[in-house]
Amino acid sequence: MTEMKKKQCISFIIPAYIETDKDELNLIETIKKINSISESVIVISQNIKPKLEGLQLVNYHSKKRLGKWGALNVAKSFEMHNSVFIHDADNPFKGNSYSNISNASPFAFVKRDKIILQSLDALSKNSRKYIELFLNKYSFRDLGNSQDIQSGAMFLERDFFKSINFDEIGTYGGELYIYNLLRNKLKTINDIDMEVEHNNRREVSNYTIKSILHSLIKASLRPYEIEEIIKLALKDYSLYISNPQEFRTEIYHYLELHKFIDKGS
Repeated sequence: MTEMKKKQCISFIIPAYIETDKDELNLIETIKKINSISESVIVISQNIKPKLEGLQLVNYHSKKRLGKWGALNVAKSFEMHNSVFIHDADNPFKGNSYSNISNASPFAFVKRDKIILQSLDALSKNSRKYIELFLNKYSFRDLGNSQDIQSGAMFLERDFFKSINFDEIGTYGGELYIYNLLRNKLKTINDIDMEVEHNNRREVSNYTIKSILHSLIKASLRPYEIEEIIKLALKDYSLYISNPQEFRTEIYHYLELHKFIDKGS
């Protein structure tokens, strides 16, 4: 007789903006994988209401766009376990990785085995990834920290999750905001290793690198600061940066293009 897997006391919260049938299918695949380890799933769907019959979940639907952080604000009102996992809706991870969540403890950020991101103004397939890694180090300039802060997935405790003021978060940079809250609270933030699922949905993006930079960089950077950040990124994110020269070239390209380099008098 096959032994049934014990379900975990983890509540998964999924903000989901549905525009196409593919979005709905990705959400369904996401929930199926999560249901393999947990029956506590809260979906905050927006725009088109998805058909989610036969799955273990609670669904709140809004016809208007709430954004990821607005959706998480709505989720605060639902009953949930003491452990809370924030998860994207685009089927981001392979099914065999979910056992790593079962074995993890809050507080933790998912660490992807690879980063697949796009933007409307990319120079290469790596452009947005490079900007994301640069901005991690721009925000937290500590050598030896290789955490994948902007993976989009994090494992928190319920009381901490409900204490977050999501209204303070803009359209971009929410993970960095939450990470900063945790750094002020904890000595250690853990990693959860997850394998990325190949997914065409992540090959399309409405983000531009220009908008991302303007969201997070508040003042021009001196050349020595840029070099410091680049060196930190190259040391700590070698898993994701196979071509250091391309990384450096693209960082300088976008900072120059969008006038973020302080050249002095």
